[in-house]
Amino acid sequence: MSIRTFGYFDVFVDGKPIPFRSEKAKELLALLVDRRGGFVTSADAIATLWEHEPGSEHLFRGTYMSNYSWAEVTLSELVYE
Repeated sequence: MSIRTFGYFDVFVDGKPIPFRSEKAKELLALLVDRRGGFVTSADAIATLWEHEPGSEHLFRGTYMSNYSWAEVTLSELVYE
């Protein structure tokens, strides 16, 4: 697995980019990679990913958690395969 962070953000397995369920899922993974294993609260992630959308914390909490869970499961599958 390799992750490209310069230019366009992409994750590759065996040289092929992996598809993301949504742009926000990809942006969330990019945020987590940028933090280099550091802690990211849901409020910080929501504020970063939906910074221009009013009321986003309430509206997108479920989407954030869904994307986070998907990214966590997907990465664990890639790392342990």
